[in-house]
Amino acid sequence: MSASVEKQCLNCVHSNGDFDKCYCLYKGKVPFDGVCRKYKLDLLKIKPRPPINLNTDDIVIERI
Repeated sequence: MSASVEKQCLNCVHSNGDFDKCYCLYKGKVPFDGVCRKYKLDLLKIKPRPPINLNTDDIVIERI
């Protein structure tokens, strides 16, 4: 698991992934930032970082 992804019920395979009303298959209603021993990361629930904006002036291509 990546160091940038924190263990949270919000990102677990066993939760519904809802920020406001996080519901676990095993524990029922849980806080979105909670975690238990059954935690398993679901990569599809992670929001990717926004892309980096690059200016064309910053890119330098040298000819060989």
